[in-house]
Amino acid sequence: MGFENLEARPFNRLANVAKKKRVYSLVKRIRQGEAKLQDLVAPWKEEKAYWIHNEVSPPLFMAIDSDFFGEKLPPDLEMFKYFLHEGVDPMTPWNLGPMKVHYPENNRQSIWPWLQSLPLDLIQAFVLAHKDINAVDQFGKTILINAIQAPLGKPAIQFIVDHGAKINLGTSNAMYETPLYAALAQPNGSCQYPIADYLLTRGANLCGNQKKEANEYVLQMMIRSFVFCTNLTWLKRARDCNWNFDTHTDETREQGLLYTIIEELEKMLDPRYDKDSFSGSFVSRISDLRQVVKILVEGGAEPDKKEPGQLLTPRQKAEAVIPKLELFKLVPEKK
Repeated sequence: MGFENLEARPFNRLANVAKKKRVYSLVKRIRQGEAKLQDLVAPWKEEKAYWIHNEVSPPLFMAIDSDFFGEKLPPDLEMFKYFLHEGVDPMTPWNLGPMKVHYPENNRQSIWPWLQSLPLDLIQAFVLAHKDINAVDQFGKTILINAIQAPLGKPAIQFIVDHGAKINLGTSNAMYETPLYAALAQPNGSCQYPIADYLLTRGANLCGNQKKEANEYVLQMMIRSFVFCTNLTWLKRARDCNWNFDTHTDETREQGLLYTIIEELEKMLDPRYDKDSFSGSFVSRISDLRQVVKILVEGGAEPDKKEPGQLLTPRQKAEAVIPKLELFKLVPEKK
């Protein structure tokens, strides 16, 4: 019974609060080491019907979330296992209650990030507790996508795929991400390339009709992550799949990648830039960025297209950078 249902049934509210307090308080004492798991059995059996789909204080969250009770507590693995065995719905999110007044789109929280602290066998038990391995939760995400984004690591991903997860089944929300996109579309550069490589070996579709499978924003995030990670392998794969590299689009609302990379080259060649006296790593970075520019142009980035708010096109911007690059090649590396 969710927070909104408690509000909708004022006559039952006091009874529900009493039920909640009884199990909630006992779980907290067990987590604090002041009671034993066996003390929970009797009250849980009595109130199980209330707690089984509870979104206000979901049992699985109470068992492993380190901050659920307002203090740092280690996860209780035996309690987590007990609740799974008792049939607690693994898809029940944590309803944050009053927060929805201020953040209506973020009033629920998924349990998946907390699974990182669990051993593989408990993660496997949690996965198997789902009635359908390809079920979509209230956030529009599949089990496989949740596990990738948590992230839970390759062994857990392999287990989920081996048990029938559809490798190309995307989210049902507006962002439409497939498992492969979930592994790659990380704007901060923390792309899960080993997971993405594994998904390819299991049939993940990189070169499908992305315009039907995903919106442009997700694809552009992936391209940007390849660029900022300087992952030439995946950038070339995207190019060979004919992805759109003309990235200063209305969907992304960000500066084009070609212009951005040329700007970075310019900054690196500025005399004030800390380049460790032309170290080998600096030379390598320059070389990689030049390769990125080449691949972006091959993939459709337009060097002669002026972006909104910019006085120069990428080509005009590069005209001042390229001579510096050529001059840089004549500067000997420090011994």
